[in-house]
Amino acid sequence: MDISEQGKKCPGCNDDIGLWAIVKAPLPNKIKCPHCKTKIEYENTGWWLVVVSTIIYISVICIVAYQVEFAFTTKRYILSTLSALQLGLIIFVICMTLGLLVEFVIASYLRSNKKLIIQKKA
Repeated sequence: MDISEQGKKCPGCNDDIGLWAIVKAPLPNKIKCPHCKTKIEYENTGWWLVVVSTIIYISVICIVAYQVEFAFTTKRYILSTLSALQLGLIIFVICMTLGLLVEFVIASYLRSNKKLIIQKKA
């Protein structure tokens, strides 16, 4: 089995865990197989992944907030006619959508480049 297959199949039941199991896990070492419920993790994935993804999330939020605030204060765009609540909702939806996109990219990277192992008991 090549490395791309080792990152997709649960070592416990040998079924593909899918992207959603990785996306909904809080960390890459807190994944549960959706089929057999085995606790699995990606080998050699340390805190660097958490730090990098946090930096990406914060950058995306700052860029979106700055662009929306700029459009709101310069009164050049349709955003300037929105209330603060509507504007906050738009920022929230944009950030959540971009955040999910980042999660799916990270999950795809892990599935293609890392190996799944059964989590060791602590």
